[in-house]
Amino acid sequence: MAKQENKPVESTEFVNPWVKGVSYKDFEKALNGKTPKEYLTGKLGVENEKELIEWLTNDLEIYKNNIKNK
Repeated sequence: MAKQENKPVESTEFVNPWVKGVSYKDFEKALNGKTPKEYLTGKLGVENEKELIEWLTNDLEIYKNNIKNK
């Protein structure tokens, strides 16, 4: 199997933050001003979508605070 190269995330492609290799930095760029809830609602195709989005929103805020406080 060929090695998959990391490529910059284009703003038009959907970025699933639970896909292996997607960083919070990639996901933030894909949000393009939207909230995680606006960006992800109806696109995950899982039963517990609401809970996952709430968890991610909280975790993303923690990530942003950690970056800001470095």
